[in-house]
Amino acid sequence: MKKIIPALLLFIALCVTSGSALEHQIPPPIVTLQSGISVISPSFINISSSSSSLSISSQGVATVSATVTGTSGVTTKSAITAELQQYKNGTWVTIATFSVSSNSYRASLSETKSVDKGYTYRVQATVTTTYGTSKESHVVTSASKAY
Repeated sequence: MKKIIPALLLFIALCVTSGSALEHQIPPPIVTLQSGISVISPSFINISSSSSSLSISSQGVATVSATVTGTSGVTTKSAITAELQQYKNGTWVTIATFSVSSNSYRASLSETKSVDKGYTYRVQATVTTTYGTSKESHVVTSASKAY
């Protein structure tokens, strides 16, 4: 048993440091701790950043914004589909959908829509990047805003 553990550790070290082709295709998960609980969250190969946000003016005009940035020199297309959602009768209902696509490694979207008073709203954006024949998507949800 004492000989197996060092041999196993050496094998793991060699696997980790070897330049295999798979390490560029499948990233390792990121382990974070939240309140003492280990959470495994996915790593993205091509999406380097993404965001969605919502602001509502005092006149009831909602501004929906979203961005996605892929890897420069690798990403060939970026796209965003953003849904403006209203919390009504205990569920989120999509009241408007906005889309944009770009033949670039990044895309951004900014649209407006009038909203009704007395509800809570949020933006749920699906961001997608394309590289080669592969696509990568991620859903980004903004903070909720009451109006």
